[in-house]
Amino acid sequence: MIDCIKCKNPITVHESHDTAEGNVCARCKIAELEADNDALQSQLDEHESSCGWSLEDEDWTAYRTDCGHLFEFNDGGPVENKCKFCMYCGKPISLPTDEPKEGK
Repeated sequence: MIDCIKCKNPITVHESHDTAEGNVCARCKIAELEADNDALQSQLDEHESSCGWSLEDEDWTAYRTDCGHLFEFNDGGPVENKCKFCMYCGKPISLPTDEPKEGK
């Protein structure tokens, strides 16, 4: 018998889940996986609750929205114009990390 490194309950070697920190019982491993799942679900919910804007035309600083619209800035882009919410659907604006966040 060995002890779970998290809850200190005795477990057999066959019941343990070997981690970098040591042996963990099934109950603690499930709790750990559920916490990881909750964190991932939270990130997914955050992504789905935003409206993605992508640069459609660099010359005109026009952005295509996830909600199906096209918005053109006269000067700069969403960041320079302090746009935080989509004026069409009302969701927070999310910009791709691989595109420049600044307009022309």
